[in-house]
Amino acid sequence: MPKQNIDAYQARLEDIFKRDDIRGLWPSLLNSETCFLLAEVLLGMLLKRNLPARIVLGHDARLGSYDLSLAFMRAFAGKGGSCRFLGLVSSEQLYYATGKYGNDFAAGVMITASHNPKEYNGIKFVHAGGVPFSADDLTELKEGLFAALKVPEKLDLKREFAEHLLSLAQFDAVPMQGQKLRIVLAAGHGVGAVAFKPLADKLQKWGFEFSYMEPEPDGNFPKGVPNPLLEEHIKRLGKEVKSQEADLGIMFDGDADRAGFVDHKGKEIIPAHVYALVAQRKLRACKTKAPLLMRNLCSSQLLKELFEGGEQQVEVLDTPVGHGQIKMLMRDEKFRERVIFAGEHSGHYFYPEFYYLDSGFLTSLLLLAELKELQQSNKTMREQLKNWRRKYQWSGEINYDLPHKNAVYSALKELELHFDKLPNIQKLGVCKDKQSGLYGIAKLKEEYLPQKRSYPDLKMLRENEDGSGWWFVVRPSGNENKLRLNFEYWKLPKAQAEAIMDDIKDILKRNSATKA
Repeated sequence: MPKQNIDAYQARLEDIFKRDDIRGLWPSLLNSETCFLLAEVLLGMLLKRNLPARIVLGHDARLGSYDLSLAFMRAFAGKGGSCRFLGLVSSEQLYYATGKYGNDFAAGVMITASHNPKEYNGIKFVHAGGVPFSADDLTELKEGLFAALKVPEKLDLKREFAEHLLSLAQFDAVPMQGQKLRIVLAAGHGVGAVAFKPLADKLQKWGFEFSYMEPEPDGNFPKGVPNPLLEEHIKRLGKEVKSQEADLGIMFDGDADRAGFVDHKGKEIIPAHVYALVAQRKLRACKTKAPLLMRNLCSSQLLKELFEGGEQQVEVLDTPVGHGQIKMLMRDEKFRERVIFAGEHSGHYFYPEFYYLDSGFLTSLLLLAELKELQQSNKTMREQLKNWRRKYQWSGEINYDLPHKNAVYSALKELELHFDKLPNIQKLGVCKDKQSGLYGIAKLKEEYLPQKRSYPDLKMLRENEDGSGWWFVVRPSGNENKLRLNFEYWKLPKAQAEAIMDDIKDILKRNSATKA
């Protein structure tokens, strides 16, 4: 943190020291870090005065009071002190503890802002015997706090990171000639614009010009939490791309490891098509024997059609949803020498050359390289995607709120029973490999009992003899109390596809609350 920022923060913290105690806005000023530092200062004060390093602490009912208590106690104990915790008490109960047991505790600490508005919190201090802290005591606490206001020196890897990603994307082989390409980057007030800026600066020599939407980090997310899977964010990006007559739009999520894209007409490039574009590039340069591609079970059937088999004998392996599962599978000894790329329908894309981790930035670079190469032959990415968009129709991810946990099980079971009677239907789910202990996707042969499965995700797939087909996946969210539906069809009359979708929705609505 620059010195001027520390000085400004210190000036604001000055205000929390009142006449008799500490009061301040929570959590902007009086937060866990402030309490942590104050606890260390208090311990130093007691030791300097040859007092026992033992305190008693209680807290009131305010939001944050328990967390502030934990921070204070852990800091005090972490430096060798001892703290007895009273828990939720009134201030006078804390006073009683220091008065009655004055020989046991050198001081008492009460986390409370008394009668202040709810946005505040505070700390009251007393010595053994209930003696209040004096103005000099509070001044000593303040001076100790200000002396501790320093932050570690930052390790700045931004430019090094940018160079590394450009190298992984093999940008040295990307042509530099051609007209400038305009890119709109939507950060949604997350870290995306700030983190991508060193790359944007280096990409100028290839003729890329960047403009930004909501580039300033703002944890209040005034435009909503950035998520490239949400239609409203992609639509806003598409509108801006069309307005600026740009060549590509990129949107990052809050921590910028996921990326979403729109073409020069503002139409979303869905994750399956991003995956296909990247996989094609990687396979062209691949020398691995029988290369392996991984996609999660919500990914388009297009990927099987494009890549499985062929001269390179490519294997397309289905995986569970979740970046943790995919990263472990990529590292498994059965796969790590062959896997060249992995991806999810949510916009996570994984690269073995990037430590088997996901990178929205590397994905963006590979699409920019593709865009630049298409430019050389007077083609657009939209033309590249035309046939894929025409053939495969994806619903996107549709969310349903769950009224209670058992609702997911009844919905999944009813879906399975309803569709399992169809001819040529495949029923797939998440199964554990006994040797590796990792989870993968397999046909379900035993009775499907969702409530007894670690991952009850259900995929129903039907491929017809005429080349048409459809699939759906219904699964509980790993992070939210929601049920998620994905549906895709190809070469199927629209009315027939809509009838299948209506059946799915009717079952989900019967077993869940209103669509989220």
